[in-house]
Amino acid sequence: MSKNPKCTECGYEFDDEETFYTEHKTGKVYIGDCDDSEIICPSCGKKFFTRAVMTLSFEQIDKDGYTI
Repeated sequence: MSKNPKCTECGYEFDDEETFYTEHKTGKVYIGDCDDSEIICPSCGKKFFTRAVMTLSFEQIDKDGYTI
């Protein structure tokens, strides 16, 4: 499950490409656990801050590593 950064002013939500794969003119989103980022909303231009928070989960697998 992923929830991307969302602007506190206009509600614009960064898509996966903006969050995970690019460094763009609005800033870089750092995705390590507890990493803080200062970014600018590409929709309204408001600067805001976000923190990456990791959620740990497990899935059952068989002896070959395939999800059951």
